[in-house]
Amino acid sequence: MFSAITILVFSAALGFFYLETVCEKILRREFSQPYFETLVGTIHLEFPHRCNPLSGNTAVDFSKVRSALKSDFAVLTFLAQNGNPQSRHFSVREKVILAYFKLLFQTLPVCHACRIREEQTVARLETVLYYLANLVGERVAATNGDAIFAIE
Repeated sequence: MFSAITILVFSAALGFFYLETVCEKILRREFSQPYFETLVGTIHLEFPHRCNPLSGNTAVDFSKVRSALKSDFAVLTFLAQNGNPQSRHFSVREKVILAYFKLLFQTLPVCHACRIREEQTVARLETVLYYLANLVGERVAATNGDAIFAIE
């Protein structure tokens, strides 16, 4: 019984390690231009302003950070899926990144309660959101020729 549990825990940890390695490789992708900066101003994403604990000496409100991450993920996922009429489906890499975000987001309350790697988890979630914002910008630019970025 003990050996079965040990094998299960070891396999789960190894699977998460491989998932994290694959996601880090996907997230290192370079975009032709930084679409994120333009997109933040256009659709008013919350997470760059709420999640940065270095912006001031005030304590970060965990519930607001969590809600900002969740709402921005929903917006960016919707825009990524509907931003380009030719590609309404996510690729395998994009599905892996979305699953990675959901998994990390589910572990965030545990990290917060135990005070274990909370800042690192939020930073990884932000990295996924940066990637999604750049992906949305790239898709919209390919479809509309940067027309959406002129609207503010």
